[in-house]
Amino acid sequence: MQYRIYQIDQQIPNYRRTKFLIPDICPNCGKINNPQSSIEGHTHYSGFKIIYMRHHCPSCQKDHWSIQKVFPDSDDSDPQLLTYTPSSSLR
Repeated sequence: MQYRIYQIDQQIPNYRRTKFLIPDICPNCGKINNPQSSIEGHTHYSGFKIIYMRHHCPSCQKDHWSIQKVFPDSDDSDPQLLTYTPSSSLR
């Protein structure tokens, strides 16, 4: 599955422009994925954060979820997708 980078604005120092990944298609309905994404929680480590995200698909009205490793604004590192659910089972 192909993924693209998006950005979410937060009110957290050093993570105001957090980059994250979403799949190109919704894993639930198979349509082009343009979800409303929100951070539902995070764990902060030295030099990065693990974020827990909900992505709501406007086409099928279902959620898909991800856990991602993100880096501070000044770091040029791209986000890392740790897990995504549901896994795409589209034919």
